[in-house]
Amino acid sequence: MLAAANIIAIMAAITKEEKWLLIPAMEPDRKMMVSSKNYHETYLKEWAIYVTKLLFTTSPNEVERQIADMKSGI
Repeated sequence: MLAAANIIAIMAAITKEEKWLLIPAMEPDRKMMVSSKNYHETYLKEWAIYVTKLLFTTSPNEVERQIADMKSGI
């Protein structure tokens, strides 16, 4: 009986949808609500766009800002 209750509790915990509110440090107005159901479709797309922009920046001013951001811990 106890084993069956444990199995039911574990299944409920695994199938439960989790939700998170993500707030970017650099753009706090761009809050994004994601859940365990749509995590890959929303967050990863935004993250990939951000990383691509960060990697392909060629402006010397932008590079200086990025270095300052890294030093400040952002």
